[in-house]
Amino acid sequence: MKKWVAILLMLVLALSLTGCQQDPEKEAAKVVAEVNGEAITKGEAQVVYNQMMMEMQYYYNMYGYSFDATDKSVIASVKSETLTLMSENLALEQKANELGLGLTEEETASVDEDAQNQYDEMISNLMTQYSMTEEEAVNTAEENGSTLAMIRYFLRASAIETKLRDYAGKDETVTDDEIQTEFDSRVASAKESYETTPTQYGTDVLNGTTVYYRPAGYRNIQNLVIALPDDVQSTVQELSSQLYNASYYKYMYDYQLANDTSLDDETKADYTAKSAEYQQQVEDLQAQISAASEEGRAQIQQKAEEILALCKAEGADFDALMAEYNADTATGALITEGYPVCDGITSYVDSFTEGAMALENVGDISDLIASDYGYHILKYASDVQEGPVELDEAHRAEIESGLLTTKQDAAYTAARDEWIGAAKIKTYARKF
Repeated sequence: MKKWVAILLMLVLALSLTGCQQDPEKEAAKVVAEVNGEAITKGEAQVVYNQMMMEMQYYYNMYGYSFDATDKSVIASVKSETLTLMSENLALEQKANELGLGLTEEETASVDEDAQNQYDEMISNLMTQYSMTEEEAVNTAEENGSTLAMIRYFLRASAIETKLRDYAGKDETVTDDEIQTEFDSRVASAKESYETTPTQYGTDVLNGTTVYYRPAGYRNIQNLVIALPDDVQSTVQELSSQLYNASYYKYMYDYQLANDTSLDDETKADYTAKSAEYQQQVEDLQAQISAASEEGRAQIQQKAEEILALCKAEGADFDALMAEYNADTATGALITEGYPVCDGITSYVDSFTEGAMALENVGDISDLIASDYGYHILKYASDVQEGPVELDEAHRAEIESGLLTTKQDAAYTAARDEWIGAAKIKTYARKF
């Protein structure tokens, strides 16, 4: 009896050792999913799995959550998502081929070229930013799941999806009534938003957001800038960049102290000290910026006063003087019509807003207004007329494009669900 037990144990051991010495090629060739009889191999799936695992780890880390790539439940979840994604992509590619929408040789070559270019750029960036050799960069990219095969896979899937989306939404249209209804809705929404937060209008204009309603209380201010000397500008810009970083880190430490209840006393003390350190940096940098700006303004004082005299001279053409002397880098309506300014707006430096709101009548021109940009000469160009804008061609085109995209997306989603639902999909998670 004991002899048979010993023999059995030896057989189990032999089998386990054989299992540990798996043939990589055979492992990669294992079928882990099938779509209408077409196989997805473990080797193919591993490429996508590696990328999805790295993306998950990146987002977890970005939002401050712990991530354990060795956790069995995490591995199982990502493998399941990988098989689902690849099975659905294969089902869509089969459907595209059935509809005569498969990638042509030219399109496939274009995908391959784009993939190679993206991969080469990634390797080059790794070599430049981290002083790596090409071999080190390639190995690092592979460790992070960023291989040429991965890039090609996702670009190919995207190209196929684009063709199917165009096919599914080709018959969608937008009527004039739908455009008018959407326009009226946007006007009402903008009016409500600006009534709640009037300063949002100014922010929208500065950001280039399409405006559908203009609130009361705004004036347009033309801004003639006499800029600091180039070397002083460079100094101020560098100091401002450092100030931004210091302010950001202080905010992050303060945020953690206020919101992270898991911090122990030692960590809290460390974060408090770091917050104080960055606060001191903020104050020091602000002082340096002010000193540099003041020194720069002294260098342009005479020139600024001469330009101011020209602006205030009887019969002066402010637009012509703007064209000749203005160093403002803005373009378009912000130059020709002016910046939208109202009480309480925080989109500009305080001296600019205060100077703009101090002007009493349309046509008034300010004295020299100092800022870290140099000197400003402001003109009260006009009042912003309250009310909805007209439905012009620009608004019509934007609305039509948005509505059409929404309809096409809905049509594609419905078709995609139908196509995938009709596919015979089998997944073999245990083999993956």
